[in-house]
Amino acid sequence: MKTKSLLLSFLILSTILLMAYQGDIFAPPKAKAMDVTVFENNTGKIQSYTYISKTRWAAQTFTPEISHIIKSVKVRIKKCYPIKPYVYVRICPVDLQYYEPLVDEVLASGSHKFTSSSTYSGWLEIGLGEGSLLQAGVTYAIVIYTSDPGVNLFYWYRSSDLYYGGVYRVSSDSGETWSGSIQDMLFEEWGILPAQEAQKIEYYENKAGPGAICNEPFQVGQTFIPQKRHVLSRLYLHGYVPFEYEAQFTVKIMATSGGLPSGAPLATASVPYELLPLPGEEWWISIEIPQEPELQAGVMYAIVVSHTASEPFGYRWTTDFDDVGADYPLGTMVRSNDGGISWMTHELYDCCFQEWGYPLEQ
Repeated sequence: MKTKSLLLSFLILSTILLMAYQGDIFAPPKAKAMDVTVFENNTGKIQSYTYISKTRWAAQTFTPEISHIIKSVKVRIKKCYPIKPYVYVRICPVDLQYYEPLVDEVLASGSHKFTSSSTYSGWLEIGLGEGSLLQAGVTYAIVIYTSDPGVNLFYWYRSSDLYYGGVYRVSSDSGETWSGSIQDMLFEEWGILPAQEAQKIEYYENKAGPGAICNEPFQVGQTFIPQKRHVLSRLYLHGYVPFEYEAQFTVKIMATSGGLPSGAPLATASVPYELLPLPGEEWWISIEIPQEPELQAGVMYAIVVSHTASEPFGYRWTTDFDDVGADYPLGTMVRSNDGGISWMTHELYDCCFQEWGYPLEQ
């Protein structure tokens, strides 16, 4: 009875694992939100500074390239005297005619209380609570002021580098009127992407050929060029193994040089040997990419497959048959005969793949 129970448990576990990796039609990866990261910023060398106080407000406008939820800002400041004031920040829309912050239309706000009377100089992060959704291509303003009425007690540093997505503004009457200069303030604005569904970014699905064989030292790759900057989260590869064999199946995402895989892998993942499809089970293999590398639009990358089996146990990665019709236009099959040391192109073939991720641009 105990043996039967163990066998049943093993069969159930195997079925779950197979369902997790295989299936002729896969559901796309689930929605996710990106970790907090920096978006717009100006972090060049210090050129000068402006002072801020209770009534003298300073602002830096910025224009996001990517829609996101702003969560905090970092500003490079100096506290000159042993006082314990608040520093306040507002995220505001901008009057596009005059590029002035609309300080009464606050989208998000926060403050920082200095608990030490010591002087301070450096980057100060100020949280913005739940934040606010900022739209790509729309200009906003970071507005900074303090609770202290004194003059020259607080500096917000300006940069020798220009930030081309906005301008520096200053107000001596608590945001009623504004002026500015050609310099830009030192700042970083941090946030997250809203939860979104993964998209199929690049793919080739013309399953017409017998498959390129991967068995060490023979490795096979497929180059591709994303049309969107995105975070890569998952691959689907089409192929099979002719026999069940205890060998390591590895997939790498690599940069390219001259159209061939080059350098250290950007990400690496593997699939257990017992989950590779057998003949008659030519299903897509679902491969999660845990490192989630960021891939740039217009840059060529390579998906590289290796399998430690010896022939005839090697993995067959499905290809098209020749160069007639439906070839993938932004890459080609590549092959290494020496374990990835050197590569050659096979321009008459393309391997079947789907590359899924989370876009970082519209």
